[in-house]
Amino acid sequence: MTARKGESATGERERDGALSVTFHPIGRVENGLPLGTPGDTLKAAQSRIILEPDFTPGLDQLEKEPRVLVVRGLDAVDGTPVLDLKPA
Repeated sequence: MTARKGESATGERERDGALSVTFHPIGRVENGLPLGTPGDTLKAAQSRIILEPDFTPGLDQLEKEPRVLVVRGLDAVDGTPVLDLKPA
């Protein structure tokens, strides 16, 4: 099973007993940098993390644009999904 946009986080057992995981991104990276961009260039660039509307209520007083976080030092290309991982 592969992860696709819009899928929820689940864990299902495949027939061979392996655990299969899907995910639902909470947002995506926007920086205009394509796959293959050198790491130093990625980390020096300003990136915007555009959050899905369901995940923004706690951020409305942090930024002028409540769905957008502006960061530097992020090692990610344009369109990279952003995941919120928590320990079980």
